[in-house]
Amino acid sequence: INRVYGPAYHLTDLSPGTHEVRVTLTTNSHNEMLVNGEPVEETVMVTIKDPSPRHNVEPVAAQAPLSLEATVHPDAVDGHNLQAVTSGFRFSPEKAGQEHVDGEGYGQIRIDGEEFARLYSPWFKLPALEPGTRPITVALYSNDHRPYTWDGKPVETTVKLDVPGEMEQADHHGDEENSDAGDSSTPPVESELDIGFLEVHPR
Repeated sequence: INRVYGPAYHLTDLSPGTHEVRVTLTTNSHNEMLVNGEPVEETVMVTIKDPSPRHNVEPVAAQAPLSLEATVHPDAVDGHNLQAVTSGFRFSPEKAGQEHVDGEGYGQIRIDGEEFARLYSPWFKLPALEPGTRPITVALYSNDHRPYTWDGKPVETTVKLDVPGEMEQADHHGDEENSDAGDSSTPPVESELDIGFLEVHPR
């Protein structure tokens, strides 16, 4: 479904019934992490009941200053990663759905104005998006699912992500290949890598 960048992740859109959920640890290079030749993973069975109806809730005013900044970073392999930097706020996924504690809660991610997922830690792997300019909004919510406000304004921020189309991606890769090839009239520049040395001593 997605990567997990923190201890908690909010599963959504699961149909009523029993589902198998598997979590696997991977290295920074995206390989499975092994111990004694076995992958580090855990599987649990989750039973989903009929969803409860959702109700509109009134915002809650923070009692101390809250601030939020969001940045979208290109991922080294594919897609983009969202980073949220907060001040005066603590992510508390273990208290989701419980009573309100000022300055605690979670983030809500909206893509193109539609709710997408909760944010339980500062980092989140965004899904593959259709080409175009995609507004990504992050808002802070309390434990009891009310949107935070500070000084009468919602504590939220929006970044616009430009997702290239297939033709633009192809042109971009072509430019990279041409730039790597360089001018045919210019001889290639060779570089040496020092990988160590060998000493031989008589016995």
